[in-house]
Amino acid sequence: MNDIAEKTNEKKAKIPLAEQAYQAMKWAILTTKLRPGTIHNEEQLSRDFGFGRSPVHLSLIRLEIDGLVKIIPRKGILIPVVTHEDIRNILEVRLPIERTIVQYAIERASDEELKALKALLSKGNEMAPDDKEGYMRLDQEFHKHLAKCTHNDVLVETLDMLHHRSSILWFANISSEKDYRAVQKEHETLLKAIIKRDQKKAESLLTEHLTRFINKGNNQLMM
Repeated sequence: MNDIAEKTNEKKAKIPLAEQAYQAMKWAILTTKLRPGTIHNEEQLSRDFGFGRSPVHLSLIRLEIDGLVKIIPRKGILIPVVTHEDIRNILEVRLPIERTIVQYAIERASDEELKALKALLSKGNEMAPDDKEGYMRLDQEFHKHLAKCTHNDVLVETLDMLHHRSSILWFANISSEKDYRAVQKEHETLLKAIIKRDQKKAESLLTEHLTRFINKGNNQLMM
């Protein structure tokens, strides 16, 4: 875990320590550096990430609210394992939420906002083939900025929480350059429909995109 501590130490500036610890541990969970099913304690996490006990303790409270850890009294901090039920629950919530996001983005986004979203997405074509974390961040940024196009802060916050729950699954699903390129292509096709203000086509593409993602996650659990 020393490599994690080194990365977190690089960006210690004006960001509060509790926020730094939260972001560092969250990313370690999302990228499975803290592996699902493992149990940790605050002292160990403090050493591994290079933060004091207080910032780590506050971060763990936030991470439990996010659904990314489970604090078990007198035992430790459990990194949850994703189950078929979790995947079903994610799909049941994400589909209606993201359809609503697509609908309002088409209705409310300015041409300039959609142009900026297209520029953001184009960064995927410049990434190194093995930059798995970079593709994951881009995926999250694309959906987040699409949500911002709705001009509804509650939708943005709700989607952010759902992405926390989905990200471990993303990291397990997307394992090759072929997978990255497929997701990139799906995003580009979806954005084209949104730019054309074609709600029916955009919602259909979004449904296919999320359903394929969730089905692949279920298949991964069966392997």
